[in-house]
Amino acid sequence: MTGRQNRTYNRIVRFLGWRRGLAGFLFAFLLAATSAARAGADTQSIDTTGSPVVFAQLQAGVITVHTWNRSDVQIDADPTVNFRHVDRVPPNLPPAFTFFAQTIDTPDGPLVLPPEPFLIQPLDASPHDAVVFDGYGNLTITVPSGTPLLVTRVGQGEVSIDGYHGGTFFSTVRGGMLRLNDVSGTGGLQVNNGPVIVRNSTFDRVRARTGRGSMFFENCNARQIEATSLTGSIIYDNGSFQPGLARFESERGNIALGIARGGAQIDAHSGNGRVLSEGSFQSGPVVTATSGRGAVMYYNGSIRAHPNLRRELPIRAERPKGMRPMPVRTPRTPSRMPFGKKVPERPI
Repeated sequence: MTGRQNRTYNRIVRFLGWRRGLAGFLFAFLLAATSAARAGADTQSIDTTGSPVVFAQLQAGVITVHTWNRSDVQIDADPTVNFRHVDRVPPNLPPAFTFFAQTIDTPDGPLVLPPEPFLIQPLDASPHDAVVFDGYGNLTITVPSGTPLLVTRVGQGEVSIDGYHGGTFFSTVRGGMLRLNDVSGTGGLQVNNGPVIVRNSTFDRVRARTGRGSMFFENCNARQIEATSLTGSIIYDNGSFQPGLARFESERGNIALGIARGGAQIDAHSGNGRVLSEGSFQSGPVVTATSGRGAVMYYNGSIRAHPNLRRELPIRAERPKGMRPMPVRTPRTPSRMPFGKKVPERPI
């Protein structure tokens, strides 16, 4: 690799907060492992083992992920998105990724969302390759259903994941939006400024965090869920819980829990707000909900069937105010990474 290429890689890593932790070094290592290819206007495919590790990191843009029952990864992306295929990943991936830290200044002092590790599931002993993306713009990828690890990071923009099952996913957005639909497995989610929207999904374990931004879970089931927000509300609507851990916490926002089936025992607390309930909650997994200044409410089923509570907590799950539509403008300092014809992959 040339000095120019190394400078480009470091700039991207710093921008997205990957400087610290083993995960950042792994990502940079995979970026440098092979020569880059630039995505074109036509859809492209990469042959893989059928169980590749997928890393996608954009300075700004939209990442959309689908799955299918094929062994190749399909790419449809702007020309400003680059990709690499690494035909063998290290045998021992880093045991954890790290969530961003965030501090919000308020008249009462700062609110802090500290950095936090997120443990990932180890890969099985079978061979795994990797497909790595970086750059900026819009990227749609269709990955094999056997993809064991999916990592997506966006600076400004959006991540949307649909139909991903059984693996581990880790998604972060600095400013924008994160959407999941029909997803299952183990996951870590964070948006610093903007909402997290999750529908029709089932989790063995999920950790979700926002700074300025609400979370909306609809028709979901969780064995272990921890959701934290500094100023946003958290809505877990028409959902259910398996015996395990369920904890919801917001410093300044409201918390609403709609229990669809299976029951729950709600342990609700609010510092300066109210605790409201409609329904019967005497059995089932223990669910803890705590708000510093907002209201905490729990009810049967969907909040749409509880107009009195809905007036207390309007559901807002739209694009955050001020978020720019895509496509993304070209950065003032374009990437100086040279591109050329894709070369044959080689092992790390």
